[in-house]
Amino acid sequence: MIKVLPKQNDAPKSEFMLNEIDDKFLSFETLKRSDAAFRAVFNNTNSSYILLDKEFNIISYNDLVTETVDPVLIDNLYEGSNYLSIVHKVWHPRILNAFERVLKGEYISHESECTIPGGPELWFYARMAPVRDENGIIIGLVVTSEEITAKKVAQKKLQQSERHLLASQRIGNIGSWEVNFEWENGFEINPEFWSDQSCRIFGYEPGEYEFTKEVFYSFIYPEDRPVIHSKMREAISSKSKYKFEHRIIRRDGKECFVKNVGEIIFDPFTGLPVKMIGTMQDITNRKKFEEELIKSESKLRTVFDNTDTAFVLMDNNFRVLHFSNPAKQSFWDQLQKTLRAGDNVIDYFDGDRKERLIVNLNRQLNGEKVRYETTFVDAEGITHWYLDKFFTVKDPEENVLGIVMSKTEITERKLLEIEKENISNQLANSEANLRTIFDHTSISYVLLDNKLNVVSFNALANQGFVTDVGIPMMAERAILDYFPNERKSEAKYLFIKALAGEHIKYETSYTGLDGNLTWYYFQLSPIINSDTRIQGVLMSITNITDRKIIEIERDNLLEDITMRNKDLEQFAYIVSHNLRGSVANILGTGTILEDDDLEEEEKKFVLKGLNTSARKLEGVINDLSKIVQVKQLVNEQKQKVVFAELVSDIVSSLPSALYNEDVKIVTDFSVVGEMQSVKSYLYSIFYNLISNSMKYKKPGEPVLIEVTSAKTNTTLRLIFKDNGSGLDLEKVGDRAFGLYKRFHADIEGKGMGLFMVKTQVETLGGTIKLKSEPGKGCEFTIDFKL
Repeated sequence: MIKVLPKQNDAPKSEFMLNEIDDKFLSFETLKRSDAAFRAVFNNTNSSYILLDKEFNIISYNDLVTETVDPVLIDNLYEGSNYLSIVHKVWHPRILNAFERVLKGEYISHESECTIPGGPELWFYARMAPVRDENGIIIGLVVTSEEITAKKVAQKKLQQSERHLLASQRIGNIGSWEVNFEWENGFEINPEFWSDQSCRIFGYEPGEYEFTKEVFYSFIYPEDRPVIHSKMREAISSKSKYKFEHRIIRRDGKECFVKNVGEIIFDPFTGLPVKMIGTMQDITNRKKFEEELIKSESKLRTVFDNTDTAFVLMDNNFRVLHFSNPAKQSFWDQLQKTLRAGDNVIDYFDGDRKERLIVNLNRQLNGEKVRYETTFVDAEGITHWYLDKFFTVKDPEENVLGIVMSKTEITERKLLEIEKENISNQLANSEANLRTIFDHTSISYVLLDNKLNVVSFNALANQGFVTDVGIPMMAERAILDYFPNERKSEAKYLFIKALAGEHIKYETSYTGLDGNLTWYYFQLSPIINSDTRIQGVLMSITNITDRKIIEIERDNLLEDITMRNKDLEQFAYIVSHNLRGSVANILGTGTILEDDDLEEEEKKFVLKGLNTSARKLEGVINDLSKIVQVKQLVNEQKQKVVFAELVSDIVSSLPSALYNEDVKIVTDFSVVGEMQSVKSYLYSIFYNLISNSMKYKKPGEPVLIEVTSAKTNTTLRLIFKDNGSGLDLEKVGDRAFGLYKRFHADIEGKGMGLFMVKTQVETLGGTIKLKSEPGKGCEFTIDFKL
């Protein structure tokens, strides 16, 4: 007779036992006396049971096994058959593993999906327990299972609904909440539930902060707190929904607007309000838009009513909808008629003027841009000039809603144009007197009017612009046409300052069409007439290339001297720190060796230390030798170096430990593909920067190295960028390129690479800069003078 014993003290917890065994088999002695009683108990449970011996032969099972559709089984169940023979082979490994664990005394329970391909989704909760005889010896096992498909499907639907709700709240920036009402100390709100999105609206991540009553009130804008209470009391008394927009103060101190909509829950027995459930939406952007719209409408109305321009707004049938004060005055002055809303604007005109207005209005409705100038002589005989323009008003669908007719007085502008013409004539008259001087000087002169158009120029100016930009000087052409696009804005700014009365002086350089760099000294002087009005600008240009070459050579010499002083300081540092330390160790070791009482083992230890110090000394001397060699090889023959070939040579020479399938090198030398330089230096610079990017990579990420070229006005630029571990430049500072400076203790190195790169770049007359942040890689920018 078999027996299912309760678990031993050292067995797994009771959750792995059969619930039915715990509840119904406490007196298992009755089962060993009556197999019929055993079957009766099994047949009255809510789960299917199968009792197996140690060879997995079926001893007994309850009725529910035959009634349940179990996709694991492929044949009918009967006592004496082997369980594995009626189970799909796909489940054999998993079932055998579980059975063997149970026969060792383990209790197992788990949920699993047992869906056969092409069949419906089925879930079961299975439990397995060992069966022991009266002596506690395991003689078999019992397997129970319960179909839980409905529960699992319901759980999935609930989880999906929750995900959709959270996504909807996040996308719409809407959170949900629940608050309780407290009446002991007056009316107070106590938060009970705050959704994830509600937390984010207040500036916190979910779970980061506990939303207590005090915390809730601290977020509410102080002036809005009593209003919130008032609105809630109104909703309670009227038993209506609570709706209110108010301000909050986020965690970062930023003021925001939120819209709350809530429904009050009343106690069904007392009728008192106990809580409110609602939603919260961040409406800050909407509020800002509304405020800007109000301001915009206010400004538009102010402009419309206070502008000097006459505006008349009319619909598609030319009926007046609105007009500005100047429009009303203009109609009275010129037509002796009072402008009124609702009238047809065409009725205010007669004869040819009426016919011309009808034509222009219809042209505007047909999509043409209508504008023209008109004149009017007032009662005092003074002529006034006007610019008449028409605009169509459209809705977002581009449907024409009406027309705006504007009339702007341009009398002052027309008078200025007449005066300009007179000034141009005066300038032309003085040109003959100036030309003799202009054409017999070493300075280029260009005379401009007050609109910055060329009036006159000498032969040297024409020759200079033809050489530099390839455009001959022409009278009445805008002077800005002779400046490159990248310099137009700056030139215009300086000319305007000269027209304002300033005397402008500056130096600049241009690369001519022949490729030669030329330096110029510019002077812009305002031309003032007899009544102290500025008529134009005199631009004088002096070629100062020879002087600038001398200055540049002087600056280069000073730069070279400064660099040599830095090198001397570096050498002094190495000698005083690195060499002196090693020499001191050697001298100290020598003193110890002079002791005749040293034992043999002690001598070996001391000699080993002496050898270590000597090798360190040799390493420092070798490093110094490399640095000195860099300075000496600068006179090596320069040659054309093709950047793409250089990278290809370096990749082929990299050790496999560095360059593998996790490394990607992307190059773009389309702007500048080559340069004349010392090839060995450039090879060393490229090699060190590329290999460093591989060596100091970010753990667990593929290496991406980008090498590109660019060109500025004065330099050829090389950019090396990677996605490695990066450096904290706030801590490292200028030490990034220092000798023997290392910043990654976990990676082998001497601290020579970046020092040699900087030394070689500067020896070639270039500069190098570093941009980096921890975890964001490094970006080296090298500039060589063109």
